[in-house]
This record gives sequence, structure tokens and C-alpha cells, in this order.
Amino acid sequence: MKYIIFSFLFLFTNKLCAQDVFPTKGHHSVTGAEVDILLTGTSGETVFLNDYIKPDKNYLYSIWATWCGPCVTELKAFQKHHEKWLEQYNVELIAISIDKPDDVNKIFDMYESKGWDFTVFHDAMGYTARELEIFGIPQSFLVNKKGEIIKRTKGYKVSLPDIYERIMREELD
Repeated sequence: MKYIIFSFLFLFTNKLCAQDVFPTKGHHSVTGAEVDILLTGTSGETVFLNDYIKPDKNYLYSIWATWCGPCVTELKAFQKHHEKWLEQYNVELIAISIDKPDDVNKIFDMYESKGWDFTVFHDAMGYTARELEIFGIPQSFLVNKKGEIIKRTKGYKVSLPDIYERIMREELD
């Protein structure tokens, strides 16, 4: 009985102390070697995620795909708040598409047609989703300046922007 209680306390304490960090590196699916996550931007440029991320900024990441209706609804809702979140809470919205590599034009055509003013990247290799163990989308992650995941949500709810704003107000500096 003591062993069970000790194990539970150890795991609970460990969970409280351990902070999940948003990945900027992935692992090659064949060799297992660590690689920087390479993304494609809206103008066709490629960037390493860790080179793009600034240490003085908070981020809200949305993992999405063009074929996912709830994903597009989530991004539309986030768009309405993006400028305010950037100014008041220093939170930049980054949408990372996990569409298949052949659909890269669909992603950026959608970006243009929707008039989104946040950053959109395409992760053709799927490292972000693999490292975050994403099996359903949309998923979003509020990440502080240290790279720690403050909040992770799965699926879209109408109240999600309000939930994120409350957390930004209370937990981000």
C-alpha cells in the first residue's frame, strides 16, 4: 500500500514540476536523428521553427488543415482577436498546417482568400504533429516566452477565444 501511495505522489509531483515544451525539433521517422522542424511560409520561403521563434514573445499555435471545417472556424475566430492579443498580451498566432505536401498551394490560397493577418506555415514533413502526438485536429497551444505549453486544447468550441484570453490575462507576463 505504501508503494502505491508513494508511486502516486511521485507521479503527481513529477507532473506538477514537469512543464511540456512546444517542440522546435523533431525526430526523423527512419533514423530517429533529431532534426530542426522545417516549415514553408506563405511566400514559399522555408524557415526552421526555432529560428523564427523569438524569446521575448508568447505564441498561440493552431495545428490545422484546409480540409478540416472546425480548423478553419477556429482560425476565423482567432483572427478576430489576433491584433488585440498581439498588442495586449504579446501573443503571436501561428497556424501550422499539416496538409499533405501536394496541397501546399491550397493552404496559401486559403490564407490569401480569408485575409488572415497571422503567420501561416506548412509542415510538409509532419514533425510538429508527430512530436506533439496529434491524432485529431484542430489542436491549439498557448506557449509562454520560455516555450512552455500553458494550455492545450483539442477540438474547437465557440468559447475557446474567451478561454485563451482569460488565460493570457491571468498567466502571461
